[in-house]
Amino acid sequence: MRLGERRQCIGTWHLDERRPCPFQEPLDTATTSAQCQPCAAADPGRAVAKDTVLDNRRFHLYLAWFGPGLIKVGICAVHRGLSRLHEQGALASTWLASGRHGPIRQMEKAIAEAGIAVERYRHDTKTSAWWAYSTPERRHNELRTAHQRAQAIPNWPKDVDLAPCLVVDHTHLYGLADLPLGLDRAEALQPGAVVAGRLCSVIGSNLVLDNANGPVVVDARLLAGWTITPVEANREHGVERASLRTSAQQTLF
Repeated sequence: MRLGERRQCIGTWHLDERRPCPFQEPLDTATTSAQCQPCAAADPGRAVAKDTVLDNRRFHLYLAWFGPGLIKVGICAVHRGLSRLHEQGALASTWLASGRHGPIRQMEKAIAEAGIAVERYRHDTKTSAWWAYSTPERRHNELRTAHQRAQAIPNWPKDVDLAPCLVVDHTHLYGLADLPLGLDRAEALQPGAVVAGRLCSVIGSNLVLDNANGPVVVDARLLAGWTITPVEANREHGVERASLRTSAQQTLF
C-alpha cells in the first residue's frame, strides 16, 4: 500500500458510526493517536480512561501479563471480553472482578497504588518483552500471585463480583517463537511511503512484515489517518527505508 501526502485526524466514533473531524486537523506522522485533541476529548470511546462513563454497563477488572515482572491491571467493558487483551498484545491474562464502572475503577487504582500491578506500560516496554515470554508456568504463577494479592485487599465494594483466577494464555496467537531477535521498528511513516511485505505476525496493534530487507514491526496505529492506495509490489519492495525512521528493538535478555 502507498500512503498519501497528508495524514489527518480520523474524527470520532459514536457506537458504530464514524463522524469525520470537523477541523480536518493534520496529524504528526510519528503519533500513534489518530485524533486531534478536540476529537479525542469528544470521543465517547475514551470516556472509560477519563473516568467520565455515564452509562450502566458492566466492566471487567483484569490482570494482564506482558513479560517477567510486567503485570498490568485494567478494565474493559464486559462485552469486549478477551478481544481487549488481544488488542494490547497481552501474553496471558485473568479476570479479577466485574461490576459497574465506579467501583471497578476504584479497585483498579487501589491495586496499582498497592504496587501489585501498574495501570500502563510504554509500548516499547511491552514489545521489548516479546522474546522473554518465558514458560507457561512462569506466566501463570506470576498472575496467580498477583490475583491473590489483589483480592486480599480489604474493603472491596459490595456490588463487585470477584472472579476466580483462571489464567488464559495468549502466546499461541502471536507466533513469538518464529520471530528473530532484535526487529527494526517503524517509528514514523512519511508521505508517499510504500508499506509492503508478507504479514507474518500480528501482536496487539503491531504488524510484523517480512520482506527482502528483513522483518520490520509497524504499529498499525501509525497507518490511521492516511489515504491508502494499493500498489503492485514484490518481495524486494518492503517498507521503504527512505520513508520511515526505524529503531532497533532491545530485548530483556
